[in-house]
Amino acid sequence: HHWVVVTTGLDDVLVHTLARAADGTLFAGTSGKGVLRFSPRSSGWVRLQHGLKDHEGMVENFIRVLAIDRDHSIFAGTFDGGVFRSADGGGTWRPISRALPNDSIRGIVLIDQGLIVGTGNGIFKTVDKGRQWIPLNKGLTNLAVQVLMVSEGGALYAGTSAGVFRSD
Repeated sequence: HHWVVVTTGLDDVLVHTLARAADGTLFAGTSGKGVLRFSPRSSGWVRLQHGLKDHEGMVENFIRVLAIDRDHSIFAGTFDGGVFRSADGGGTWRPISRALPNDSIRGIVLIDQGLIVGTGNGIFKTVDKGRQWIPLNKGLTNLAVQVLMVSEGGALYAGTSAGVFRSD
């Protein structure tokens, strides 16, 4: 394998997460620079102009995780500002996690009817775009979730500060 650099516009920026849209556009979630976009037809990364603004108008620039659903909505989980959703390819974002008990987002898993997020204090599911968040923490003896993933069979895996848990 031979690697080539694709960092024009991303020089010296810490990238925590990458997501690829159906049309080949890449999105990078960064530490301090928000979300940047790299389209197949462009020569470099472009920082999205309209950042992730929370309810108080503060912009969240520390992005830990990105996910794109089949309706092409982009979800961004931030270090301590909750979850944001963009329905227009990253053009505009809105916060969807006001009702979420913990704003440190460590994982996002897309499910048919909504999404599941792993936080610094447990796992929560929303099926109504963030109006309500249902805790999924029964049997989870460590709530400090670090990473969340789903298997092809639908089993959910949570990596925590005390090992891995599975839910079917």
